[in-house]
Amino acid sequence: MLAVAALPACGLPLDQGVRPAGPVAAERVQGGPVQEYPPGPRPGAGPREVVVGFLNAQTSAEDDRALARSFLAPQAQEAWDDEGLVVVYDTDRFETELVDEGGDAAGVVVRAAALATIGADGAWSVDESLREEAYRLREVDGEWRLVSVPAGLRLTPQQARLSFLPAEVLFLSTHSPGAAPLVPDRVFLPAEGGPDAVVQQLLDGPSGALRDAVRTAVPEGTALRRPVEVADGVVTVDLTAPAAEAQSEDRRALSAQLFWTVQAALPGTTGLRLLVDGEPLAVPGVGELQQASDWAAYDPVGPAGRTAALFVADGRLQRLDGTPTRSAATDGQLPVRAVASAPSSGRLALLTEEGGLEVVRTGPPAGPFEPPVLSGVDVRSLSWGSGERGLFVLAAGGDGSGEVLHAPLQGGLVPVPVDRPPGAGPLQVLRVSRDGARAAAVFGEGSERRLHVGRVEPGPVPRITGLRSVAPGLTDVADVSWESGTSLVVLAPLGTPDALPVRVSVDGSLVEPVGTLGLVGQPQSVAAAPGRPLVVGALLDGAPVLLFEDDGLFRRQAGTGQAPAYPG
Repeated sequence: MLAVAALPACGLPLDQGVRPAGPVAAERVQGGPVQEYPPGPRPGAGPREVVVGFLNAQTSAEDDRALARSFLAPQAQEAWDDEGLVVVYDTDRFETELVDEGGDAAGVVVRAAALATIGADGAWSVDESLREEAYRLREVDGEWRLVSVPAGLRLTPQQARLSFLPAEVLFLSTHSPGAAPLVPDRVFLPAEGGPDAVVQQLLDGPSGALRDAVRTAVPEGTALRRPVEVADGVVTVDLTAPAAEAQSEDRRALSAQLFWTVQAALPGTTGLRLLVDGEPLAVPGVGELQQASDWAAYDPVGPAGRTAALFVADGRLQRLDGTPTRSAATDGQLPVRAVASAPSSGRLALLTEEGGLEVVRTGPPAGPFEPPVLSGVDVRSLSWGSGERGLFVLAAGGDGSGEVLHAPLQGGLVPVPVDRPPGAGPLQVLRVSRDGARAAAVFGEGSERRLHVGRVEPGPVPRITGLRSVAPGLTDVADVSWESGTSLVVLAPLGTPDALPVRVSVDGSLVEPVGTLGLVGQPQSVAAAPGRPLVVGALLDGAPVLLFEDDGLFRRQAGTGQAPAYPG
C-alpha cells in the first residue's frame, strides 16, 4: 500500500500495516516526526489524503465541526451525524486502502485497531476490536470530497484527550435506605460543553454501566431552562417546569445530586441556587443558597474516607492508627485470618480458622461473633459493599470456579447470580464498591488473572451483571481494592517479577502505576479508600509486613501484619 502524507502530532500515523491485536495500554501518545496539517482540504489532495484529513479534523468542534465538514460534499455535510459512537484508535495499528477507483468516484477502506469507544451516554468502554470501515468519495468541482462516512467520531488517543473530558455525575444508591453516599457515574463529555454538559448528563440519567444499579430524583422531562451560571463560587441551575413536580424527599435528593455533581465538576463551588422557571425551588430543610453541609449525608466519599484500616497480626485484629475495639478477635480467642468492615455500621466480618476449618463470623466491633455465617469452605474474599444489605462472600465452590454468596443482615445465606464473561476463568477475588452499585472481580488463573468491573443490581437477591475487562493489558492480578467510587488500586506486575500497585479507573480509561518509593518485599494484598493512605501487605524475607503510603513514600508498620482492609 502507498503511504499517506505525514500528519500532525494529534493525528493518525503513516500506513505501516495492521499489527495483530494484543494487550494495549489505556492511553497511548503518538511519537515520531510531525508537521502541521493545513486547515482544511489541500488542493489536489487524493482520496486517501482527504479521508485522513477528515479524520484528523474531527478533533475541532468549532462551528459544528466545520473543519471536518469541509472535507465532505455539500449533501454529506448535512447528513453526517457527528454525535454517534466515538471510536478511539490505536495510532500504531492503522492503515488505509484505496478501492474502486474509477472516473469521478473512489472508495477508501480504513482498517484500525480500536482501543476504546465513548458511547452516546458518555460511557468509556475498552474495545480491542479490529475495525474496517468504508468511506466513499466523488469529485466536486475537480476536488475529491467525501459523500459517505461512518456516523460518530474517529479519534486518536491524543485527540480524544483534547476533545472529551472525564466527569463524575452523581446518582442515588438503590442499596441503602434513605440518605446515603451518592454513586458517581464516570462519563466523558465534550470538552467545550462546560458545566451545562455535566448538568445535562445528570438530567439525562445514568450511563449503561450503572443503569439498573442506581436511581435518580430528576422528574422525567426536566431540562435546563438556560445555561448554568457560575459567580463567586455559587452555581445557579435553572430547570424547566417538570422539576417542580418532585415531592419533598425527591426535591432534597435532586438538590443533593446537583450539588455534588457541580462540586465534582467545579471544585471551587461553595453554594448552589436551584431555580425552576426562574424562581427558587422550595426544598424542605434548606435555604435558597444550598451548601455542602446541607448534603453531608450524601457525600460520595462516605464514611470510608474518615476511617482507619484494619489488619491482622499474629492472628489478632489490629488497627493501623491505634487500638481497635477490644473483642475476641483482638485478644486471640478467635484466630483471625482476614477481616472486612461495613462502612456505615462498622459491623465486622471475620475469616477465622477453627478446628482446621475456615469459618466466617459477623458481629459488632466488640462482638459477639456468632453464630458462624459459613464454615468448612475455602473462602477467597469478603466484601460488605455499602454494608446496608449484608455481606458478600466469595468461596471456591465445588468446581473451583468461584461461588458468590450473600449473607443478608436478616435471613440465611443465598447464592448470588453472576453473569460471567465468556472464557474469563474462575472467579478469584470479589470486591463490592462502598456505594454498593459496582463489583470489581478478578477472573482467571495464574498469569491470566484479569480485572473486570460490573454492576450490582438490587433485588431480594442481588445480581452481579455487566462484568467486562477494563484493563486487559494488566495480567496476573493478585488483589484489588476500591480507592473511590470510580477508582481502583490493583496489584499486578508491570515489567517486574513482583506485583506492584496500579491505579485503574472504573472504566479502564486510566491505567497508571502508583509511586513505589520505599515499597519493599513481595506485595500480596492492597487496601485503598478515599483520602486515606494506600496500604500494602507484603512478604519480606518470608515474614508478613505492612507498608502504608505517607506523603509519596511507603513506610513500614512496626511488627508483622497482613490482610489490610478499609471499610467496604
